[in-house]
Amino acid sequence: MEELGFRLGCLPPPLLPQLANPNLETHEKLIVAFCQALALPTGEQLLQRFNITLNCVHCGGVESINHLLFFCRFVQRIWFASPLGLNTLRLQNQPFPLLWRQVTADLLCQDPSQSSLNLCCFICWFIWKQRNSLLFDQVDQCELDMLSIAIAAYSEFAGITQNKSSPHEVGPMVISQLEWRPPPQGFIKINYDASTSRDHHCGFVSSVARTSSGLIIGRFHACFRHIWDPGILEFLALRESLNWAASCSWQSVIVEGDALQVSQVINSCNIVDYRTWEICQDVWRLQSCFVQCIIQYVNRKFNGLAHDLTCRVKKCYIQGL
Repeated sequence: MEELGFRLGCLPPPLLPQLANPNLETHEKLIVAFCQALALPTGEQLLQRFNITLNCVHCGGVESINHLLFFCRFVQRIWFASPLGLNTLRLQNQPFPLLWRQVTADLLCQDPSQSSLNLCCFICWFIWKQRNSLLFDQVDQCELDMLSIAIAAYSEFAGITQNKSSPHEVGPMVISQLEWRPPPQGFIKINYDASTSRDHHCGFVSSVARTSSGLIIGRFHACFRHIWDPGILEFLALRESLNWAASCSWQSVIVEGDALQVSQVINSCNIVDYRTWEICQDVWRLQSCFVQCIIQYVNRKFNGLAHDLTCRVKKCYIQGL
């Protein structure tokens, strides 16, 4: 800890704004402090200090702090699926204090209330915890399961701090609505979700359609063998939901999922991952089949029916193997 304090003292104050944030718990502050001080015991640090070789438990690459939290393919899929919409492919691989400054600036620009930054710290903490669980206890979690636990922990924390210290909302990204919102009259709302099974090399998508009165009028699900990337599966879930809606001859639809980047990419026509190019082209083509077609993001908390259906489909499929 003395070495940590010495190194922290050498860092300029702008690099550590989150350490003064009273809304962060001690363990979130510690991981940020350890990372900023370059003292987190990653494989790279262990090699430099003790000549111990330890590669990334997910991909086998060199385990630096940057790699562990942002550039490993495993964690890139976590950030892609998160409500933050953090595109780590656009981050520059620079010294961690500068990288963290870039992430902090982007998140504060997106959400000045600091809710997004706080959630980012929670996700970083759970990425570290999941890494240790896999390394020391051989307990593995898929990307979406780990992300769900991190978001649930932050949501609980945000609710507690809101009740204790502030009458204001925690932030539009985390608590943006109080319940699932029905579509306007004449629209069908379709909620979609995706899940993966890395062990079985497959993925699952599902959709639930409801009317303006909240009546469920249909359910859809599908399995994709040999595809288990959460980012790609979220795009596939959207595409298959539109395919299903078109086959039902619905004219006006609102399609919402809890992967923010999917909605951002489709609505901005700005593809950030070349692997989704053909899927995006299919989505844009399918949109023209409807009189009105709205693609939007919904908080994971309010996407429960689609999520539960996906989990049931996954469970039934795996049990049948």
